[in-house]
Amino acid sequence: MEQELRTNYFTSLIHSLRLRASVALDAKSNPNTNLESSLATAKDKNRSAIYAFGLIGSFYFFYIISAILFFYSPNHFYFRAWEFFDEIVFHSKGKKIVWEGLEKGDGSRSFLFQYQEAWQTRVSCNEEGFRSVPYIVNSYPILILGDSHTWGSGLSDEDTIAWKISEKLKVPIFNAGRAHGQLEKIIDKSCLQKTQLIIEFTASQYINQDIYKEPFIPKSYIPLTQDCKPWYEVVPPKRYFLPYKLFRYCSYPVLKNILLPTQLDEYQVPWTYYDSRTMDDLEKAIINLTNRAQSLKKLGYEYVFVPVPSKHIIQAKEVNQFALDFHEKLVQGLLANGVHSINLTSLFREKRDQGLFIKTDSHWSKKGVEIASEEVIAYLKSNHLIEGLNNEN
Repeated sequence: MEQELRTNYFTSLIHSLRLRASVALDAKSNPNTNLESSLATAKDKNRSAIYAFGLIGSFYFFYIISAILFFYSPNHFYFRAWEFFDEIVFHSKGKKIVWEGLEKGDGSRSFLFQYQEAWQTRVSCNEEGFRSVPYIVNSYPILILGDSHTWGSGLSDEDTIAWKISEKLKVPIFNAGRAHGQLEKIIDKSCLQKTQLIIEFTASQYINQDIYKEPFIPKSYIPLTQDCKPWYEVVPPKRYFLPYKLFRYCSYPVLKNILLPTQLDEYQVPWTYYDSRTMDDLEKAIINLTNRAQSLKKLGYEYVFVPVPSKHIIQAKEVNQFALDFHEKLVQGLLANGVHSINLTSLFREKRDQGLFIKTDSHWSKKGVEIASEEVIAYLKSNHLIEGLNNEN
């Protein structure tokens, strides 16, 4: 066996030497072959270098052009003002930045040609990123806070719920729409230290057994625009890089809706809606919110809790009974415990054919805000919560 391996080894070695000798003789007899081979290799390398340089140069060219366009006209790179404020304005300390442009609903992202309706909005905020209100004063007797519904995503300043209620009551109201879950800090803000009435809007999906379960303990106010950075550190490149924006139109959801057309209502709102929350969620939410209201009462505040119904609950054709009853039972439980609360779900279900939500989005439309504001005002008046407010400014 060993002898056979040695024989094979020497045979392979001799074959390799013969091959090298043959190549050497060919090169000697044809001196131009090596030169031509070298030139071809050099050309290939140069061509590869040019291609690489072209690709890298094209990338940086589009990147720089994209950044310049974004810097001078950022509105064109956003579907909604909410995103523009979230990425830029809320990180720009001490600057009054105004959005004036066209908005599209969040649902428009998944379509290329359909459902691209746009509408003009004017959105502004103060130096700390809080939404503008009709009365600018040193002290606000009413504070309204919540999430993007309260902030007014998709709406101009004068169409937000805080603006509507303030204008109708002729009372200054502070819109803390982007301070959801930060009431402990917000009430320490200088213009809110004499606030008497707090109205808290909370989206339905946040109402469960964990809502506000921690004891309410006031904290020092920290400006929400504290963490300020240059826009190029905050905004992800995919937001403004033009080739990426084009590639978005080749994404799976977009291509699917082109090849297999989907109705927007089917895409945004399921035919049936099933609420996975339990009675435990409901009971503990009532306990937590009651404790929150009692803590605020001890601090001298009147507290009104308003659960915000989702578009799914209002618009779905079939909704399980627990979901339909959830807000009603929640409000009844809070009222029984002496906590002010308003049920918008039943009212919205009755008027759901009136376009209460933006067609291509999950947020309230102008009509939705109008109906919600009227219901809130009626409750405040009937429960004498407006009387005696200190409105000296």
